[in-house]
Amino acid sequence: MKKLIFILLIISILGFVSSINFNEYYKLDLNYNQGEFSLNNLNIEFSDTSIENYFGFYLADVIDSENESLNLSFFDVPNEILYDEVDENGTIVGGGLMILNETNFTIYVPYYENANQIIIYDENLTEKLRIDISMYSTDEEIETSTEEEQIAKEEAERKEQEKEAETFSERLARNWWIFGIILLVLVIILIRSFVKKSK
Repeated sequence: MKKLIFILLIISILGFVSSINFNEYYKLDLNYNQGEFSLNNLNIEFSDTSIENYFGFYLADVIDSENESLNLSFFDVPNEILYDEVDENGTIVGGGLMILNETNFTIYVPYYENANQIIIYDENLTEKLRIDISMYSTDEEIETSTEEEQIAKEEAERKEQEKEAETFSERLARNWWIFGIILLVLVIILIRSFVKKSK
């Protein structure tokens, strides 16, 4: 009974895990320095929930090898910090907003199998950074697979044409043993019929 409960529990857990819909993202660790961007790190990340960036007017454009846009993701640069000023007694006496000239932050952009680059634009839609993501693309594998399928299809068509072009005499020569068996069966039938008549 315990074994049955354990097996059912394992099946339930596996069913739950397989039902989770994982989302795939490019995780971009970026550096912002006085209006310019650079890439610190790039990874692929999976998530069972949708990941949203802090909304802003900066833009990440995912494009394919034909320079067609696949996705536009808006984001903000977290370079603003609220601060408090305190006196020697710990009482807040002021504060304000500090804008950082440089900061590191992370954005998430949806993954595409045929993506080639991610282009980062600033608030004025001026291009600031191009990131090559072709190493994560499966497009090359798809093209290779399609090419192999095409070669196999052409080979099959060639064999079919050769088969259709084969003459009757060639077929007869290739399948002589079939006709030999048929002839043997006919001879046996004839012999039996003569034997029956003679009786």
